[in-house]
Amino acid sequence: MQTKEEKAAYLKKWRDKNKEKITAYNVKNKEKKAAQKKKWRDNNKERHVAINKKWRAKNPEKIAAYIKKANKKSRENLSDYYVSKRFSKLKNSPCTAKELRQFPDIIETLRLIMKIKRLCIIKNKENENS
Repeated sequence: MQTKEEKAAYLKKWRDKNKEKITAYNVKNKEKKAAQKKKWRDNNKERHVAINKKWRAKNPEKIAAYIKKANKKSRENLSDYYVSKRFSKLKNSPCTAKELRQFPDIIETLRLIMKIKRLCIIKNKENENS
């Protein structure tokens, strides 16, 4: 009978040799794997949270990079969260970002204003360069 360490070493070696097989299997059974993962997470919430906390403690630079990337995407796409947060930070803002997100028509109007301002900035830079 193998010990846990021997079995883990064997499986690691096998996975390293058969990466193509594993990738092909995962692509073929994507929905099944996702359902299994969701079921495991639902049944093992405490373990899942502990694993995430441990990973976050070990990888703060990856988290920072992800947050930076997500913020950049949010800024470029003018997401509801970004627009409401930006407007609520103004000095004379009448409401908080959370309250503002309850009114999608106002957020859409603010988004259009921000797009127009961006276009004006781009046009002014083009005029200065020419």
